[in-house]
Amino acid sequence: MSLNKFKFVLIILAVVFVVSVPGVFAVWTYASGQVNPVIITSLVSLSEFDYQSSSGTIEEAFKNALNDLTTYNSIKGAFDGGKTVISSADNGSLINSIFGSNPVLTINGQTVEINSILIQRANVDGSNTGADGANEYTLYLVADSNVYAMSFSGESAGNWDQLGQTYIGTMEQTDVNNLNVGAWTASSATYQIGGYEYKVGQSSGNHIDRLAKIEQLMSASDDYLMQKINDQNPTDIDKAYVVLATEYVKDSSFVTSTDEEKLALKKAYLALKNIKKYTRYKIINENGKIVVEIELNNGAPRAELITDLIAFYELMDNYDSIPYDEWRQSNNIITFYNNQWSNW
Repeated sequence: MSLNKFKFVLIILAVVFVVSVPGVFAVWTYASGQVNPVIITSLVSLSEFDYQSSSGTIEEAFKNALNDLTTYNSIKGAFDGGKTVISSADNGSLINSIFGSNPVLTINGQTVEINSILIQRANVDGSNTGADGANEYTLYLVADSNVYAMSFSGESAGNWDQLGQTYIGTMEQTDVNNLNVGAWTASSATYQIGGYEYKVGQSSGNHIDRLAKIEQLMSASDDYLMQKINDQNPTDIDKAYVVLATEYVKDSSFVTSTDEEKLALKKAYLALKNIKKYTRYKIINENGKIVVEIELNNGAPRAELITDLIAFYELMDNYDSIPYDEWRQSNNIITFYNNQWSNW
C-alpha cells in the first residue's frame, strides 16, 4: 500500500463547555463522542481521523522556533538573570520575531485576536530530563478575559513538540503588563482526542476531572484514557506499530530523515518510541502468524499519551484501503522489532 503525500490536517480544538464532535475512522465508528471498537477482519478504509488541537500558526511558529538552534538559544537567553516568565510587553522584539506583530488563534472556527503573549520556562510535566533539563516552555495567550495555555516539551536531543492539548482558562491580572501565570486556572470544559473525552476544571466528580493547574494537566496520569485505548482491538498503538514496521521494511531512512514527505512517519516513530515505556506488549511469530498486541499500563501521563496519539492519527490519515490482517502478516514486522523496538 503506497503512502500518499503527507497532508498535515490539524482540526481545531473545540473548546466549549461541552465538546462532542463525531469522528470517522473506517470501521471504528464514533457516536456521541464514544468509541465503539470492532475487530478488523477485512478491508479497512482510513480517512481523516477526528482529533482536536488548535489550528492556526501560533503553536507551529513556536515549535519551529524551539527546534531552530539559533532561535531556541535566543528564547532561553531571554530568561537569564533568574526570570521564569517573559512577555510581549518587555520582550516584544523577540516575541514578535516568532509570532508576528498581530498574532491570532483559530478556536472553534473563530479567529481570536491575541492581546499579549507570555512564555513561561518551568517544569510542568514533572520530569527531570529533557532538552532544557527539567524545563518546558508554556505559552499563555491573552485574549481579553480568556487565556489559552499550551506547553511544549523536548527530548534530550531536541525534537520539541506541543505536550497534550491547548486549554482555555483565566488568569489574575491588574493590567496586560502585570500577569500572574502562577494563578492561571483552566476553565470548566470537556476536551476530545479521537473518540475519548475528558473533563478539566470541574467543581465536582473524579479527581482527574477537577484538575485545573497547568502542572496538573501536563503531568497527571489518566487511567480512563488508558483503558479506552486498551479496549480497542487492535489498539491505536498496534496500528501505529504495524504502519511503521511496514514502512521500515520498505525504507528505514525516515527514522533520521528531515524530508518533509517523511515527517509524519518520523513523528509517529518518535511517539511510538516514547510510549513504549508505558506499555506491556506481545510481538511474536506464532506458527507463521505475527501477533502484535500492545497495551498501556496504568500511570501513563495523559498529556504525553495525547501527544503520541495525535502523531499516530496524523500518520494513519495518509493511508486508505488497507486490508489490515493481510497487511499485518505480509510484511516483516519482526524486522522493526529487532532493529528498533527491542532496543528502546
